[in-house]
Amino acid sequence: MSSQEVKKALDHALTFATVGAGTSFSMKAFIPLPIPVVDALPQTVIVKMMSDQLASVYGLRSLRGLTIFTAKIVGATGGVKLASEVAGLIPLPMAGPGTSAVTSFTLQLSVGIVLIIIFELLRENSIQENYIGSITFDDMGVLLGLATEVIAEIIQIGDGVEAINTAVGKFKAQNVPVYQ
Repeated sequence: MSSQEVKKALDHALTFATVGAGTSFSMKAFIPLPIPVVDALPQTVIVKMMSDQLASVYGLRSLRGLTIFTAKIVGATGGVKLASEVAGLIPLPMAGPGTSAVTSFTLQLSVGIVLIIIFELLRENSIQENYIGSITFDDMGVLLGLATEVIAEIIQIGDGVEAINTAVGKFKAQNVPVYQ
């Protein structure tokens, strides 16, 4: 694994997650009506841009099925976003926008980390390109769990590169079949 690629990809993921959080906060704070998921369209655009940027870091911009794979991972996190929308109805000043911003940041960073793990696995031929089109719900759950571990390690230790390397190793240890 190239530490420089992982570092660059993590920097991009953090940047896009920050932009997503700011967008979510702004839309929730300045749109006077409590419209659930009012930030869905801009968040989708930001995630798509992040996905393309991360793929570019790994030279995988033309990877077939990347958009659908990204949408599946985002969809798998939809319950968390919905819960933040419910919390947004709490009548405390800025509770809704703040909760939405934190949730958006975390979800977008999780998606970015999942993509980095997948790109690392592809680069080292641990999975084949068509794997992303046939990913199972179990594998999505494992990947999102690993993304959570990576985020926790980044918060505690600050070394995202080592956390990604560990996550890639853990995913390979799950006996994931190599799709031909």
